[in-house]
Amino acid sequence: MQKRKHLIFFSNFRRPKGERNFG
Repeated sequence: MQKRKHLIFFSNFRRPKGERNFG
């Protein structure tokens, strides 16, 4: 579960526009 959060955080940092798309 923590790994998924890390992945989302990374994606959010790299693509703040895709953060909402991820969750």
